[in-house]
Amino acid sequence: MFRRLDLSRLLPPGYEGEKEWNTALWGVAVAAFLALVGFLARAGDARSDLFYIPYEGAERILYADAVMADFSWVVGGSLLWLRVEQLYALLLTVPHYRYFYKGSKSIYLMQRLPSRWELHKRCLALPLLAVILASAVALLLKCLFFVLYLLFTPEGCLPPDAMQQFWRILL
Repeated sequence: MFRRLDLSRLLPPGYEGEKEWNTALWGVAVAAFLALVGFLARAGDARSDLFYIPYEGAERILYADAVMADFSWVVGGSLLWLRVEQLYALLLTVPHYRYFYKGSKSIYLMQRLPSRWELHKRCLALPLLAVILASAVALLLKCLFFVLYLLFTPEGCLPPDAMQQFWRILL
């Protein structure tokens, strides 16, 4: 049903890339989970600031002029972990290039190939795939966060420029 991604043509010859790709996938998954937890914590704090408790044991009451915190504040730095994952993926290019200079010095063979971009393709393809994956996950999370933001916000407490904030964060 699903075809496995053939990494052999995207990596230096003989390089063990399956483990590296799995590490990148797990890194993106963990970063997305941490982003979600961070967003939910800040959204919960922003929502609880809209209410007050008049006396001990009473139910929460919504302030009359309550306005939910800006979406950009609620998102905050929750997507930072995905940026860290992208940086990690880009740093993987260093061992890829170094691989060609070790042992049999296959860099000389790569320089004689008809396609002069073959070396760069094999060194940059997997890290760039991981960066693109992390960017796509970040975009999806931003959309999910905005939907959750709208669901967390009580009736009439949405800031007047909420949609503009969403587009500003999205783009």
